Amino acid sequence: MTLSALTAGNYGAQVLAGRLGAVSAVLAALRANGEHLGVCENGCAALADLLSLAPENKDKGAQLEASVVVVGVLRAHPGLATVQAAGCRALWRLCEHPDSCAQALSCDALDCVLHALTRHQASGQGVPVGACRALRALCEDTLGAQRADKAGALRHLMSVLQLHGDSAPCAEAALGAFAPLVVDPASKKRLVALGFLDKAVALLRLHAADAAVAEAGFAALGNVVFREQDTADAAAQAGALAVAVTALRSHLRHPPTVVNVCAALGNLCGSSYSQGRAAGLGAVEALTACLAEHPGHPGVLENGCAALGNLAAHTPNHERASGAGSVEAVTQALGRHLKHPGVCENACAALGNLCVSPTLAARAVDAGAVDAVVDALGQHAQHAAVCERGAAALRNMCSSFETQAAVASRGGIQVVVAALKLHVESAGMCERGCAALGNLVFKNPANQALAADAGGVEAVVAAMKAQPKSAAVAERGAAALGNLGAKNTLNQARVGAAGGIETIVDSLARFQDHAGVQEQGFRALRNLSALDDATITAAEEAKEQGKAAAAGVGAQAAAAAGRFGMSAIPAALRAYVAKLRAEHERGCAPLSHMLKSLDVAFGTADSAVLTEVEALRARVKNAVETIDSASRAEF
Repeated sequence: MTLSALTAGNYGAQVLAGRLGAVSAVLAALRANGEHLGVCENGCAALADLLSLAPENKDKGAQLEASVVVVGVLRAHPGLATVQAAGCRALWRLCEHPDSCAQALSCDALDCVLHALTRHQASGQGVPVGACRALRALCEDTLGAQRADKAGALRHLMSVLQLHGDSAPCAEAALGAFAPLVVDPASKKRLVALGFLDKAVALLRLHAADAAVAEAGFAALGNVVFREQDTADAAAQAGALAVAVTALRSHLRHPPTVVNVCAALGNLCGSSYSQGRAAGLGAVEALTACLAEHPGHPGVLENGCAALGNLAAHTPNHERASGAGSVEAVTQALGRHLKHPGVCENACAALGNLCVSPTLAARAVDAGAVDAVVDALGQHAQHAAVCERGAAALRNMCSSFETQAAVASRGGIQVVVAALKLHVESAGMCERGCAALGNLVFKNPANQALAADAGGVEAVVAAMKAQPKSAAVAERGAAALGNLGAKNTLNQARVGAAGGIETIVDSLARFQDHAGVQEQGFRALRNLSALDDATITAAEEAKEQGKAAAAGVGAQAAAAAGRFGMSAIPAALRAYVAKLRAEHERGCAPLSHMLKSLDVAFGTADSAVLTEVEALRARVKNAVETIDSASRAEF
């Protein structure tokens, strides 16, 4: 019985043989008998089997530079298919160790592998399988992938699929080799031009029962379509969505396959077209089943939540998610893996998209999602992506006073503010953090106070200043400041002291053509410079009685606004009022309210700003009258 036969697939035998010096003995034989065909073929086969399961033997191979020896064998016998097949298989196992991979690349192993692939493609399956697997291992090194791409590896691999794709081992080996090769747009484009999408889908359909083919094929497909929406849609049209859903069902209990299929499905579903088609094929239910089947597998949960999150971005899919129990499954995944940043990020993203539906948001709260998301934000405060997705989830969960209170009672306001302070360099976090805070404090005096005490006003202003080119941050920031200051004189004062008024005005001037910024900016100015009717009445009475201080800080906010250049406002007011009229709101009520507050401010402001306040009041009044008369003519 040969050494290869004794150790093949037997971890214990491999370890024992390694301890007895088998790796060293095989390498010594290959070095001494490099011209002997039998020794080369059987020695490489034995080496491959010794290394297949035992990491310590791979370490030994790296120490002894075994890859250099094997490359020498391949170079010495280029025309003998059996030696090439055994040598490529040994090189595959050796190059799973990074040191051996580097050694192999340094002695031109890629040339030998590609030569074997080209010369012996038609001689059987042994060389193509071994060469494709060796190529994949070599291309896990970035330098190796670049060299292989330049040497035409994509074309060679497609030839293998054309000639031997009906063989599951060949299909698995070749598809697997594509995954590390297609990591940049140029290589993806070349591969698509070679007909990869149709061929890959056809082979995944042909070998639907083979978990190894599915694992390799979806790894490659997922990489090809990653952040390439046109390619993803083309793959969907070629049938990729259907084979992906079928694979999830067929290989539900095989985690490595499920991980890759979920990743590919998530990458495929970046458009409403693919999201709708995938859901129609049962993808929502299949993904939810994967989460339930593998509650302890972070890879499945991370990729499964990512795919569910993409599907949930298409609101018509919410009904399917409701029926499948997706909210509960995602919440459970998040709660079980709070220390895993990937699971936390993708689970929070999924919850954020699912909770756009008020019904699903209520179910998420009932399932414990608030606690899970707040804990995730606390656990990964330094991780901007987790914080961004968590803030979005909390924002969408706050669809009622009850959920606002639930988030606040669990410290949600404080963690959102802390994340906003910590990640002002992230436009996504600034946008979603401001949006979350705005929803949390909307018409909620208790939460307004909590947010202010946590430094929320200052955090929002800092976020807006840190992202001056982001209209989304300007819009969400203005909305948050407006909600923080609505009917809250203490918060109005904090906004003014933090420079919030001038920050809003600066955003209005910078984004004059952005309807959202204009709407939220003026709503914020109204809330920050306007008092409620009762307070205005009291202030007017106080003014008449000479009690200027009783007018409150609304006057201070209005006066502060007058200090800053607002020349851009009249044009913006026109668009804002037109929007109000289009929505059938009552005329210029917000602007009229602002005028009333400015009138109060004019009577109570410090003498140093009277001129500025009067100028502001006059400009606003003129804009109101101009717009009102023009709009009356139009309407």
